[in-house]
Amino acid sequence: MPSVENFVQFHQDARFKKARPIRDEGMEFLTDGNLFESIEEQITLDSNSDYALILSSNQIAKSASLFELNLSQNSPSQRFKGQSLRLCPWSEDTEGLLRAVTNEAIVLKIRFFPESS
Repeated sequence: MPSVENFVQFHQDARFKKARPIRDEGMEFLTDGNLFESIEEQITLDSNSDYALILSSNQIAKSASLFELNLSQNSPSQRFKGQSLRLCPWSEDTEGLLRAVTNEAIVLKIRFFPESS
């Protein structure tokens, strides 16, 4: 239930404090004027499955992607020029990318519309 008390407790939770920098980095990426080409296709996502959102300049993951988007030429930010944004089902391959220390890719593990427990 949303409340000031729950908000404060959530932000003091050690698990949130650990995840906050990762969340903030992801939000900075999403709100920094990085616009990617759109697609006309619809994809179906499983609320019980994890996915990898991968930004890289090459086909770094061996997993098949659900979509791949190139940076739009008229994107306000050109920070990721020459790179593409891919969504892949989570796998051992994408897990390895997340654990690897690399400047070749940004990898975020996400779940869409998670069911409440």
